[in-house]
Amino acid sequence: MGWYFRTFVVDVDRIDGAFQSGDAELLQLIEEMSAEELAEDAELSREEESPTLAQALRLWIMGTCDDEDWVAERSEEAYEHICETLSLASWGNGPYGREWLEHGSRGLKQLGIDGISFKTFIDSSSWSHEDCVRAVAQWESVTVQQRSGVDPYDLGAVEEVIEVARMAAQSPGYGVVCSFSP
Repeated sequence: MGWYFRTFVVDVDRIDGAFQSGDAELLQLIEEMSAEELAEDAELSREEESPTLAQALRLWIMGTCDDEDWVAERSEEAYEHICETLSLASWGNGPYGREWLEHGSRGLKQLGIDGISFKTFIDSSSWSHEDCVRAVAQWESVTVQQRSGVDPYDLGAVEEVIEVARMAAQSPGYGVVCSFSP
């Protein structure tokens, strides 16, 4: 069994700034945009006697809820939901083993692309707008001959993330964040 890899083209500063910001307007916006999904989740959560996504969103944004320890188990899901709601685009696939990141890293290195890194995602960080612009420019300067010298699996991983980086590069102020989930 592997991990699911999801990337989001977002205003990275807005996402980072949302964490325990107390931004009631942001919480309300996400609740309104996700009302149907949150209602379905609430019903399922009642049946399973588990915390709701709405509680996890409140904890993530407002920094408080009724039972923080219990709700915290859904914090990664809340983060993904916030990113999905506020993203210009998202891409995800899987399951992947962690070795997929190694393939992508090796491919980037072989092609001389250092504007972005798969390691950044392992470290729970993000790609800035400038990182994405640089990576796309580097990719566009790679020749067909250089690409043919890269393992096809490695090259495939690079091509997938370059397209995400390209979306961010074309959107001033936007970068890329990532999440992994089992």
